Amino acid sequence: SGIEDVADCSDLNALVFEYLLIEGFSEAAVEFARETGLPHDIDHAMVHERMEIREAVEDGRVEEAVRRVNELDPEVSSVSLK
Repeated sequence: SGIEDVADCSDLNALVFEYLLIEGFSEAAVEFARETGLPHDIDHAMVHERMEIREAVEDGRVEEAVRRVNELDPEVSSVSLK
């Protein structure tokens, strides 16, 4: 029915928005949110920092990644590499 289609579309839009953020496309995510009517309060610095952490992990710089995660939010990780 019509209401279910709107809900499905809204869920899909939210999923696309989250994907864009996770992949580091914060500018595209903001534009997508504007076009679809989703809330789009994004901390671009936070997105950038997350991308830097992800890059460190992908490059094998695990100690740097853990340090950056702990600096960003100490409650996220209780991992210590000492």
